[in-house]
Amino acid sequence: MIDRSLAVGLLSLLPLSALAAKDVWLDVGAGFDQQWQNDSGDDASVQSLDARFNTLWYPQAPLEFGVQYGLEQRAFLAGGATDTEPTTADFRVADLDAALIEDDDAALYQNLDRLYGQWFSPVGDITLGRQAIGFGLAKRFSPVDVVQPAGLRATERRYRPGVDAARWLIPAGAVSEVDLGWVFGDDELLFARGYRQLGSTSLEVTALTLNQEQQLYGVGAEGSIGLFGLWQETAWLSDDQEAGWRMTIGADHRIWRDIYLQFEYHYNGLGADDSDDYGRSADSAFYHSGLVLPLAQHYTSTQVVGSLGALYQFQVGAEYNVVDGSQLNTASLVRSLGDNTELTMAVTLPVQRTQNTSNSSTEFGVYPAVFSVNWSTVF
Repeated sequence: MIDRSLAVGLLSLLPLSALAAKDVWLDVGAGFDQQWQNDSGDDASVQSLDARFNTLWYPQAPLEFGVQYGLEQRAFLAGGATDTEPTTADFRVADLDAALIEDDDAALYQNLDRLYGQWFSPVGDITLGRQAIGFGLAKRFSPVDVVQPAGLRATERRYRPGVDAARWLIPAGAVSEVDLGWVFGDDELLFARGYRQLGSTSLEVTALTLNQEQQLYGVGAEGSIGLFGLWQETAWLSDDQEAGWRMTIGADHRIWRDIYLQFEYHYNGLGADDSDDYGRSADSAFYHSGLVLPLAQHYTSTQVVGSLGALYQFQVGAEYNVVDGSQLNTASLVRSLGDNTELTMAVTLPVQRTQNTSNSSTEFGVYPAVFSVNWSTVF
């Protein structure tokens, strides 16, 4: 952890960087989150206020420095929020203490989510520091998106928490690139990725190793045939204890104006083919590190996404666990309220089959039902 003197010194630099920055903005949000837990009765109501200070500083033409520091206040109106997202590897060398204030009724959290320098050099873009890193072409179940991936309930799936890394993005022609990186913290990940555009088809090859113990090799492609968009990702994962394939295939089709129907099937060779074996799967090193998150072997995802005019964007869909029959239904609606201001409403509704034995379990059955509303703006 970063000690208090270093934290104070770091935060004191933010106003100075703002004075020299070319771009400075503030994200502000207010929200309400209501959770209903199916079996335990531990319902929760949480009100939140958050603000994120962002600055980009360009001291010279080929250099860029970026900072994002956020504060979030939560008031627990009833119960406490349930976190159902799995843990992943730790990719931060040091960090601020997350909780500034934390008690039964209220809490105040901080997050230094971006702190990096970037050099746009003649041999590629080199970035050092806390930054966002994401891989993969699949929309919901990506076998290669393993660095702080978005959860299934995330309404903003493009957002990635910052990780500490050194990254070198090398152009290899007008529509190709090579991406090399080292992500570090309590855990360490080395990766190499190649991307190429061939006509209307995107090709991606990924290789990475976590803590020099677990390896992942993946290939992906995205293109179209006629009126259908198509994508696939396949990955081979191995360590000295086990190995297996993961694969996702998907398609989308425009059904009306800017509204699309999306479908994905995901096979997880490291998952369980019986819900009674979920505990054994979760004991795997791949699950502890976050390289694999789904517990079962077979999943489908069906989504309807799009926009209704210039003011509304929406998503309605369901992830279905074929092994245990549980289903995670999600829906969100985003209403633009003007320049850089929007209102988001989201619902998560898990459905599980009736249990036949005391030992059987469902993956999505442990998720709470959630209704949330959030207002956000940018200054």
